[in-house]
Amino acid sequence: MSRLRESESLMSNGETEDQCKSCGRPVMQRPGRRKREFCNATCRQRHHRKHEITHACVGEGQATLGATQEQFAALQEENTILRTTMQTLIDFHEKLWGAPRIFAKGIVQVKGKW
Repeated sequence: MSRLRESESLMSNGETEDQCKSCGRPVMQRPGRRKREFCNATCRQRHHRKHEITHACVGEGQATLGATQEQFAALQEENTILRTTMQTLIDFHEKLWGAPRIFAKGIVQVKGKW
């Protein structure tokens, strides 16, 4: 038989008892089943909401200034990478087909091809 932790006790029918992570009430553990951490769904939800990590989202008032600045810096870096990649592709295209002709809305036509 496995060694029991201090917070567990062995019941007469082979079940063990542990404590709920949220409220501390006893939680019945059944042998051969997944270990239950909470006494019910309400306690599980309360625990997860209490330990929830807030994420920076555009348009939500819950974002912290630091998280928003980190997200902005990451987007600026991604934008720089995309601009560099796009310029490389344009340069390659110009080399391949000749000088481009620029039209409205950024569409490029080279020697009659799109």
